[in-house]
Amino acid sequence: MNIIFGYIGVAVLIFIFMELTFDESVPTAVSSSEKEEIESSIENKPEPIVLESKQITLKSGMGDPVDVIKNQGKTEGYSYSQAKLIGPDFKFQCGRFNETCTDLTIYFTKEVTSPEEAFELVKDHLPTDLEILGTESKKDGTVIVYNLKSESLYEVLEPLYKMDGIEEATFHLSLRYNSDEKIFAAVAKIGEEKFFND
Repeated sequence: MNIIFGYIGVAVLIFIFMELTFDESVPTAVSSSEKEEIESSIENKPEPIVLESKQITLKSGMGDPVDVIKNQGKTEGYSYSQAKLIGPDFKFQCGRFNETCTDLTIYFTKEVTSPEEAFELVKDHLPTDLEILGTESKKDGTVIVYNLKSESLYEVLEPLYKMDGIEEATFHLSLRYNSDEKIFAAVAKIGEEKFFND
């Protein structure tokens, strides 16, 4: 019987200790050096990244403000739902940062058989000043990559280029083939396309 009361007593003491230790309303002792470190980390907080807000594509897309994409979609007769712009030939979705479209994922809703045809469908949604640096075939020909450059995209997304250490103004468009040898998707992102086990 004494053993049971002993266990209960220890359990009560542990419970009381945990309540006091983890109770946020009970002040804790912080040394002055810890306090200075906390205050300096708050003061040295990095400035928030702010992206420039202007349209750099012909029909809205990569590098444009999300509001421009929504409005342009309405003008073109496209629908906009759940961050996707849906048109007659494709639907696309933007990766977003500070309400700016930083990358595109495009799914074709019509049959697309050549990289040239896919590029023509997508180019109005890429920066108007784009330069084609080259193309390459990857993953045994199932991915065609257009290596591109755009100064206007760099101006808008400069903080992201610098944060990720990406070469200035470079971006790519990857066209993805399905098993029927049709291009079903395109992905546009800043920097170079990286493949592993190619």
